[in-house]
Amino acid sequence: MDLTLLSISWILLAIFIAALAAWFFYYYIRDKDKRKLMFAIAFFLASVTYLFLSAGYNRIQSEHFILSNLYHWSMLPLMTALLFAISMSVFKNKKIDILFRIYPVILIFSLIPVFLPFSIEEIVTIIQRSMAIAVLTISGYLLIKTRDFFSLIFLMSMICFTAAGISLARNMDYLSILLFLLSHTFLTIIFIISFSPTKSGNEGIESYFSLTDRLKTTEKALHESEERYKRIVENTIDAIMLTQPNGIVSYVSPACKKVLGYAPEDLVGKVPQIFHPADAKKINETLSQALDSEHGSDFEYRIKTKDRETRWVSHSWSPILKDGKLQMIVSSVRDITNRKKMEEKIAEKVKTLEGSELATLNIMEDLQETISSLEQAEREIKELNEDLEQRVKERTTEVENLLNQKDEFVNQLGHDLKNPLGPLINLLPLIEEQETNLESKEMFEVINRNVAYMKNLVTKTMQLAQLNAPSTELFVEDTILLDEINKVIERSKLLFEENNIKVESGVNKDIMVKADKLRLEELFDNLIGNSVKYSQNGGHITIDAKEDGKFVVVSVKDEGVGMTSGQLDHIFEEFYKVDESRHDFNSSGLGLSICKRIVEKHGGNIWAESKGKGKGTVMFFTIPTSNKKTSRTDYNSKSN
Repeated sequence: MDLTLLSISWILLAIFIAALAAWFFYYYIRDKDKRKLMFAIAFFLASVTYLFLSAGYNRIQSEHFILSNLYHWSMLPLMTALLFAISMSVFKNKKIDILFRIYPVILIFSLIPVFLPFSIEEIVTIIQRSMAIAVLTISGYLLIKTRDFFSLIFLMSMICFTAAGISLARNMDYLSILLFLLSHTFLTIIFIISFSPTKSGNEGIESYFSLTDRLKTTEKALHESEERYKRIVENTIDAIMLTQPNGIVSYVSPACKKVLGYAPEDLVGKVPQIFHPADAKKINETLSQALDSEHGSDFEYRIKTKDRETRWVSHSWSPILKDGKLQMIVSSVRDITNRKKMEEKIAEKVKTLEGSELATLNIMEDLQETISSLEQAEREIKELNEDLEQRVKERTTEVENLLNQKDEFVNQLGHDLKNPLGPLINLLPLIEEQETNLESKEMFEVINRNVAYMKNLVTKTMQLAQLNAPSTELFVEDTILLDEINKVIERSKLLFEENNIKVESGVNKDIMVKADKLRLEELFDNLIGNSVKYSQNGGHITIDAKEDGKFVVVSVKDEGVGMTSGQLDHIFEEFYKVDESRHDFNSSGLGLSICKRIVEKHGGNIWAESKGKGKGTVMFFTIPTSNKKTSRTDYNSKSN
C-alpha cells in the first residue's frame, strides 16, 4: 500500500511537470520565443525522470544499461536550461538564437553515452552536482546584486531542487517529492508573473521572460532615430524643404523663418507664393526645365517675405526618384542678400569709374585695386558656390538616407510592436471573463484599456507613416461622393444610436469626385467619429458638399464642444488633443493628422472653423472633382 501511494505521488508530480511543459510550449506557439521552447523540452524530459521514479527505478539495479542511463540523463536538460537562464539574467546575454542552437547540440551530444553498454551514473552525478553548485552560486550572486524578490524565489527553488536530489539519494522519497514540488512551484510563480504584460523587469531572473523588453528597446531606438534626424536637419543654417511633385510643401526646417521670413506652418501643406513678381516668370521657366531634366539644379532669385521685405536666396534642389518617377524634391535654401548687396555696390563703383572723364593716376590705382578686389570677390564667390554645392549634395544624401532609414524603421517597428500586442489583446478578455474577484476584474479592465490604446496608437502611427512615405500611391477613380458617405453612415449606425445622435446628409447624388475609395472612407470615418466623440448626447451632425471649380468642398458640421482660435491652429498636429484633461483611451491624437495627409495626397486642403467653446465645429476639406459628368443612373448602368 505504501509503495502504491509513493508511485501515485511520483506520477502526479510527473503530470504536473508535463503540464508545465505543455504550458511553455503553448506560449512558444503564441510568441515564438525560443526560450520558452527550451524550457518546454527540459520540463518534458524531467517528467520522464519522475515516471522512472514512480516505478521505483532508483531502488533497483537495471540490467538494461540504456534504460538506466536514460533515467540518470533525463534531468540534465532541465539543469542546463536553468543554468542558461540564470547566466543570461546576470550577464545580459541577448543572443537568444545562438544559445538556443547550442542547447540542442548539448542535448544530442550528452544523449550519445546513454546508448553505450556501460553505466554513466557516476559521470552524470558529477555533472549534475557541478551544475547545481554553479546555479546556486550564480543565484546567490544575483540575489545580492538585485535584492529582488524574484531572485530570492529562484534561489529558494534551486535550494529545494538540490535538497530533493540529496533526499532522493538517501531514499527519503516523500521528502524528495515535497522538495521537487516546492522547487517547481517557485519556478512556476516566477514564470506566471514574468509572462504578465505589466511586468518589465530590467534586472533579476524575471527579466529573462519579460514580454515588454523588446517593446522598450524598439521605443528607445525610435526616440534615438528621431533625435538624430532633428539634430541634423533642424539645426542647419539653411532652410531644408521637402516638396511634392505638385508643388505642395510637405516639410520645412525651422531655419525657414530666418531664411525665407515665414514660419514653417505658413508653408507646409501649401504651394508657396513667395517669389518676387519681377523674377516669377524666370523662376517658373527654370523650374520647368529642371524638372524635365530630372537632375538636381541650383539658381538664385528674389523673394518677398511675410513682412514684404525683399531678399535674395540661393536655391539648390535634388529629385528623389522611384522607378523613374519623381516622388519628392529635397531643397536647400540659403539667404544671400548681403552678398548680392556687396555685388551691387561694386557694380555701381565700377560704373562710376568707367563714366568718369577726369580719371587721374590715383583713380587708376583705385580702379586697379577695385579690379583686384573684384577678382578676389569672384574667386571667393566661386569657392563659396563650390562649397555650397558640395554641402547641398552631402545634406541631400543624408536626408535621403534618413528617409530610407525612417521607412525601414517604421516597417520593422510595426512588426515588433504589433506582434506582442496581438496575444495580449486576445488573451486578456478571456482572463478577465474568468476572474471572479471584483478588484482583479477592475485591474484587468484598466489593463485592457491600456493595451487597446497601445494597439490604436501603433495602428494610427503606422497609417500616418504610410501616408507620409513618398512611395505611397493612391488608387484614384471616379466615385459618387454620396455613396461613400452613406457607407460610412450605415456602418456607424450603432455608434449614432448609442450616443442618440442624428446624422443628415445634404450631398447631391450627382456629385462625383476623383478619389481613392478606401482612403475616402477612412477620412469620413475619422471626421464623423471625431464629431460624435465631442458632441453631447442627442446632438446633430450635418454633412454637405458643393462644387467649386476643379474641387468639391465637403463639410462635416457638429453641435459639440467647439474650439478656440488657439486650438484651431494646432488640431492637425500629430498627437494633439483638444482637451488634455480627458483620459480618452480611444483617441491617439493622430486622427486629424491622418485626415490631413489623406486630403493632401489627393491634392486638396483641410481646415476647421468654430465660433468658440460650446458652439460646435465645422470641418472642411476639398477633393478634386471628376471630369466625368453623368447622372447616377448612367453611372450605375455603365458599372453594371
